Amino acid sequence: MAFYHLRKMQAEQSLCIAPDIEVIPYPISHGPTRLAAGVSQFDEQILQAPRVEDCHCHMNGDFSRTVSTAFHFKNRRLDRDVLFLGDVEPDQIAGSNNNLTLWEAVAKRAAEGKLKAVFIECSFASEQPSHLLFGHLTPIYLYKELEALARCVCAARKQDESSLENSLRGLKCIVIHVKGMVLSADPSYSCCNPIPKTTSATSLPLPIPILQLIEKELHALESKGRLGVEFVMANRGQRIGTWMSTVL
Repeated sequence: MAFYHLRKMQAEQSLCIAPDIEVIPYPISHGPTRLAAGVSQFDEQILQAPRVEDCHCHMNGDFSRTVSTAFHFKNRRLDRDVLFLGDVEPDQIAGSNNNLTLWEAVAKRAAEGKLKAVFIECSFASEQPSHLLFGHLTPIYLYKELEALARCVCAARKQDESSLENSLRGLKCIVIHVKGMVLSADPSYSCCNPIPKTTSATSLPLPIPILQLIEKELHALESKGRLGVEFVMANRGQRIGTWMSTVL
């Protein structure tokens, strides 16, 4: 019988988890959450983010930021890295530099071509209002985070940061978490405004799976931004070995 062995990890401190494999955890923000009565603020000592003074969800009580984690895996034998992020909100929404701290930490490895993949979420389509992200990303915010990484990579290479073209060439961005939604094919409807009831089901346009919409938006952003990143949409049940042969 196999057992899981729990080991305490320190933020930004390397831990060997297998022969030639080490991991470094970084704290990131997953948005505000309401605290239970009597529970104190717990995120201030971990996250570089302002206190949650106002939450748009119209709930009473005290709020704190949910601490998530990004894991930087290093394969010392093959000299290759991957980055695996838990649920994460944009720095722009959090008013923090937690993601930027992560990008700065991995920039040197990315600049050397040693960072092969970033596993990250992209929960909603870009039309989702910022106050309804609930600690998640959209294609627009995901691409802004990749642009922040690209600027850090250019700085590590001592290159002009005004042009980010192909600065992330060879990096795979594997989208691992998308909310299970379908959207109307009629652009007059949004994911925040439900399709009105109708007496005739035949009058409704065919739905568009949000996975396809997010993929389309990411490719459109890359076509314009030209960072050189390759987007891959992970499918449920797909083996991680599908990518590991090329990234680790």
